[in-house]
Amino acid sequence: MDVQQQINALWNGAAPEYDRAPRHGLSFPEEEAAWKGALTALMPAAPADVLDVGTGTGFLALLLSELGHRVRGVDLAEGMLAQARSKAAERRLAVTFEVGDAMDPSGEDGSVDALVSRHVFWTLTDPERALRNWRRLLRPSGRLVIIDGLWSQNEQSEHTLAFQDALPMTAVSSLDAVKALVSGAGFVDVGEATLGGVAEVEVACWEKTDELRYVLTARR
Repeated sequence: MDVQQQINALWNGAAPEYDRAPRHGLSFPEEEAAWKGALTALMPAAPADVLDVGTGTGFLALLLSELGHRVRGVDLAEGMLAQARSKAAERRLAVTFEVGDAMDPSGEDGSVDALVSRHVFWTLTDPERALRNWRRLLRPSGRLVIIDGLWSQNEQSEHTLAFQDALPMTAVSSLDAVKALVSGAGFVDVGEATLGGVAEVEVACWEKTDELRYVLTARR
């Protein structure tokens, strides 16, 4: 298997238990409320057409659908998508989940109002190509929201220790470097945002939070 196939196999194997880990799924009502508040501030007014790349078990896609958006989620790990579809059916949400590459998602040019990713950017083998493709899919002034982390010295990087040489973002330790990458792909108004009270709720629920997590926003 090539590196991408090995990464897909890793996430497929993790899918059944993935949401049970702290900060992976939503285990407490307080977490869900905090995330919905944060996403409301980050997203355009509902209803908007939103693409969630590397959707995994549908964390962002399901919340955004409940907030009134029209959401499509793509991921290469079919095991993760199975979990996402099951949760969508349970909540009776009309989210479209498709097998697709987060770096090269399908769709017409200028077809979405917002493109979001959560804990995905660091796993990409070619982040520059991904950003160019994401920009292409956005409508004029469409919004990009990347929720990720500077995992170079964090335990998160251990999940893909065998693949680190193929994952450029695992070596990045500066948010300025991430901003430069996004600007270099043609995005404008590149800046930092926050998740509101999410960190505080995570500490209350789990007694820890992702201290190295960042939120980066930009426009086409």
